Amino acid sequence: MDSLGIILSWLDPPPIVTGPDGVLWAELQLMLGPECVTTHQKRDLPLSVGSHEAVRGTLTGLVDWLVDHWVALSCETFAPAKRPAGWAGGAVFPTTQDAWEDYARWTADPDAVAQIATWHERHLFGNLSSNLALPSLVLVPEPPYFLIEVDDLPLQGDPSVEFHAARPSAPPWPWLASLSWAQVTATLEQFVSDCLARGRDAGGEHRWADWVEGRFRQARLAAADPAQRLQGQFGPVVSAHLAQLPPASAAREAAEGVFRDTAPGDTAATARTTQDWIDTVVADTSASPARWLLPDLPYDLAQAPFEQGYLLARHVRERLRQPDRPLDLDHLLFELDVEPRREAATAAIETAVVGVPRRRACLLSNTASTERRLQRWHGRRFAEAAALGRLLAAAGGDGGTAVGAAQGPHTLPVAGRRARAFAAELLLPSSVARGYAPTDDLQTLCAEYGISQLAAQWHILNVAAAA
Repeated sequence: MDSLGIILSWLDPPPIVTGPDGVLWAELQLMLGPECVTTHQKRDLPLSVGSHEAVRGTLTGLVDWLVDHWVALSCETFAPAKRPAGWAGGAVFPTTQDAWEDYARWTADPDAVAQIATWHERHLFGNLSSNLALPSLVLVPEPPYFLIEVDDLPLQGDPSVEFHAARPSAPPWPWLASLSWAQVTATLEQFVSDCLARGRDAGGEHRWADWVEGRFRQARLAAADPAQRLQGQFGPVVSAHLAQLPPASAAREAAEGVFRDTAPGDTAATARTTQDWIDTVVADTSASPARWLLPDLPYDLAQAPFEQGYLLARHVRERLRQPDRPLDLDHLLFELDVEPRREAATAAIETAVVGVPRRRACLLSNTASTERRLQRWHGRRFAEAAALGRLLAAAGGDGGTAVGAAQGPHTLPVAGRRARAFAAELLLPSSVARGYAPTDDLQTLCAEYGISQLAAQWHILNVAAAA
């Protein structure tokens, strides 16, 4: 798993810059794993003129932004606008470009625009707080991961510099990097501490440093508060609903897993309807071998999400002694002690799973969903396979008190990417996909393996790229 690196070089400020701004005048270089995301050059100049890896200016604005939005960066996993991680159309989260366009690519609803803009202020690095030239960096926690999405600045703002990938082999922008949540939060915390120490030791700005340190202390306390963390993950409606459930109960654990993947703007009535389904699963006390509980997961979190999904699917196929044959999904669910329920549910859910150790798990497939892809057999089969992947990944080890997850438009990006990779590999094993090219006639293959041609084409491309 890649890590965040912040490299500072303190500089003498221009004569007109004084106070904390002058003391914190520096060169700043940001690294996401091996990629330097602050590499830039003067706009409209050829690459041969040369690039710079660090940006220069005062860091006071960044310190203020981090302190003001520490709670959101620690626990606000929900994003009001989000596309599936790994989709082919660009950014997963809104970028600076979208802010300039009033989020027109995301919604035309004024209320939704206001919600996105407010969220963006809390997650767009340095937004409205720093005059430092920075690329578009959207920071979103998804413990144990921390997501950082990188993109260049929009031309509408007439920026004087252009940010770009530093290496030819770097991922194309916009790029969503999956980092360690613990490492990123520790690095950002250390950055604030280093700036405060610089203010005290090098510039005598004790009053400013004491003032910021007090605010930062309060922000960290707030981020550790269970009620604050609950609201950051689920929003006011769902967090109020969850607070009424007994702590550490199976119903509470399963509900948190499901609601973490749905929109927190749901009404209390919608939350109650979803909870009713969860309660029926949890209340079923009939004993079961619970073969959906895998003692050990066949991957580690340092691997890329798609690799995790591939390894998990191969592990399941090996257990079934069917490494490359077409699968009957209902038979697989039966073998794993997972009951499929294909029935109408709330619009907040496309597919969802709930499981309690030593009992049969349940996979809900919403037949009332208006999503076009779910109206087709191939699309519903893929969605159900992805939901099964969510269950198996969440239940790795002992499964805790209960597990729950939902697969749909608000699914957590890393978990969703892993689940879709699992579904693709489960339905069409890599050993089979390697024998085809995306441009081949895949109709017979797709009919035999029960996967759409579009999903098969993408999987064939991804398998070739991984090789």
